[in-house]
Amino acid sequence: MLCRYVHLIWQLACNNAEMLIMGQGNSVAVIRQPDMIPLLEEPQIDVDWGSAIQVKPGDICACSREALTQDGYMTGYMEKRRGCVLRIERLWQQCSGRLLTRTILLLDHQRYCHVVARISIVLKAFPPALKRYLVESDVPFGSVLYDAGIRPILLHRRYFVLSEVLPGMAVSPYRKCCPHFFGRFHEMTDQKGNLLASIHEVLP
Repeated sequence: MLCRYVHLIWQLACNNAEMLIMGQGNSVAVIRQPDMIPLLEEPQIDVDWGSAIQVKPGDICACSREALTQDGYMTGYMEKRRGCVLRIERLWQQCSGRLLTRTILLLDHQRYCHVVARISIVLKAFPPALKRYLVESDVPFGSVLYDAGIRPILLHRRYFVLSEVLPGMAVSPYRKCCPHFFGRFHEMTDQKGNLLASIHEVLP
């Protein structure tokens, strides 16, 4: 069962964050983290995306390959394959009015992390009501686009591997075949070729 094996979840209570690292058996260590990062703040907790090493699709481990090479939204794929509903939790977020950049966790209702992503969203490509929803909502970006009837084109797909995602984050039970963390990068455009977003996604 997922709850017996996932080693890292993020919890918020009274606007304070705690990182729960679950060890063997029933041992649990709770580490206090900084308060939720407000808008326009620099990241205090983030993935070292710069350490990513590019790989070919055939180099991705078998337990991650299908999720990363499929052409749909990662959120929809994970929800269908793992039987859950995912919502985002921000590790940090910046909004300039024209560009929304953030690193997020995709969590299920038990607050287990399925995906870590860094997304830069071009807000000027969206109508005002949708801009505000993207900034404030906990609905994943792909789900927002799908519900709005926006069918983007995915371009410049690349794959990468990281030796670590976040400090203390262990490999999830869905990926038992290797100790590494594989991910993908792509850009989203609308049907006219206007850039909507640039996305890095990695499977913990």
